[in-house]
Amino acid sequence: MKKITYILSLLLLSTLAACSSSNSTEIFYDVVSEPDLQAGDAIPAPAGDPILTIEGKISNTNVGNTAQFDLKTLESLGLVSYDVDDPFAGDTNVTFTGILISDILDVVGADPEATEIELVALNDYAASATVADTRQYSFMLGIQEDGVAIPLDGGGPAKVIIPFNDFPDDLDHVTYDAQWVWSMTRIVVK
Repeated sequence: MKKITYILSLLLLSTLAACSSSNSTEIFYDVVSEPDLQAGDAIPAPAGDPILTIEGKISNTNVGNTAQFDLKTLESLGLVSYDVDDPFAGDTNVTFTGILISDILDVVGADPEATEIELVALNDYAASATVADTRQYSFMLGIQEDGVAIPLDGGGPAKVIIPFNDFPDDLDHVTYDAQWVWSMTRIVVK
């Protein structure tokens, strides 16, 4: 009888632990295109106007001590998409397509000891995010909104997208709305 009680107790504890754990490691996004450019590959210098510059604690650079990306090179990192209620568009549900920020950090060789990134917009607005959050919750650098390139006057050509819908218990708007940076131009790895 004690053995049965012990086994049932273990099963109950296992079930409770599984129910209370976060789903943050679960893949919730769709892969739109596989990457051509991966961690360890040389990053080509931008052929067109760079739309994103990465600086700070990185080891893989292509222009001075920075990694600069034009749209084509960003897209070569592989595209994903997911739906989210855009907090700055009246919570309208939008399908964003873009590049996982974790993939960008991997390609530029972000220092494994780096704990924070600064997200900087065209107008110099800046917000900090933890590297752990960007990886755990699959923050995206969105370049398309409902299948259309994001125009500059709509917060483009790139904006940080946070999957609020998929992690409502973990990602609160009070903390994370400030990290939904429009017209992203720079990431500083710290």
